[in-house]
Amino acid sequence: MATQANEPAPQYFPMRGALTWLPQRYPLPWAWGMVSLTLGFISLVLAVLPVLGIPISSCALASGVIGLAVAWPRGGVLLRWTLMGVVLSGASLGMNIALWNAVAGYVPDRGVGLPWNPPSGRPYISPPSGVFTDSE
Repeated sequence: MATQANEPAPQYFPMRGALTWLPQRYPLPWAWGMVSLTLGFISLVLAVLPVLGIPISSCALASGVIGLAVAWPRGGVLLRWTLMGVVLSGASLGMNIALWNAVAGYVPDRGVGLPWNPPSGRPYISPPSGVFTDSE
């Protein structure tokens, strides 16, 4: 295509702004859903350490609920990311709490006596003296 002398050459990257020709950037609602999904995945990985997994999944669930409240009117992709984050962080919080409580069944409570104490009602039987005689 030839241009005439008084016509300017076409600009392929107009200088209106630095990033105006890129796709639309999403504001804060996208961030809340992504934070919820990322923290939910991290807390799912840390499910073997419930001390770390419970607070992280609680923060993930809180950010997912905030993101759900913000993204509900818009719908679409924003809502899907946020719903995935809420579901994953809720599942990881449930798994972390289940693993935290599962350990409690194996730890004896204070009412259980120590295994080396004799039971009450039985006389104490002393161990062998430790002196053995060898017949030669």
